[in-house]
Amino acid sequence: FLAEKMADIVWTLDQNFQTTYVSPSIENVLGFTPEERKRQSLEEMITPESLQKVQVMFLEELQRDEHGTADPDRSITIEIEYYRKDGSTVWMENIVKAIRGPGGEVVGMHGVSRDISERKQTEDTLRESESRYKSLFKNNHSVMLLIDLESADIVDANPAAISYYGWSLEEL
Repeated sequence: FLAEKMADIVWTLDQNFQTTYVSPSIENVLGFTPEERKRQSLEEMITPESLQKVQVMFLEELQRDEHGTADPDRSITIEIEYYRKDGSTVWMENIVKAIRGPGGEVVGMHGVSRDISERKQTEDTLRESESRYKSLFKNNHSVMLLIDLESADIVDANPAAISYYGWSLEEL
């Protein structure tokens, strides 16, 4: 009942990455019906870069099992870019846990996926802003110093300041 009513996508995969269950919320988030999703391969669900991340994550978990270092209750959080039915993509945060057989072996995975597109857009905007700031700071011909107001220490200096004072950043 809970899985059927959640806004996040609840799902299970077998050891071949084939969907064995997916909650109806997939239709609101990605546009696919649960039946359509069950027919898709992992390659059809996620971008190539995300597929590689998932494969590495799964192999690492299998290696932990082989070495006896796996925590059977461990969950992994991984950000994956999914395809929507209309061909666009959406970033999803996935909390994934292994499904184990009677002998403790990994027989599949289950998880919850949440749309994090807005958060990713905010992170991208922040990165772009930081990049512009760094460029303006470094390329400005005026002397610029960043000073910690509490300690009065110089935290950073642009190349114009280093040239003007004739000292290295460390000396400043």
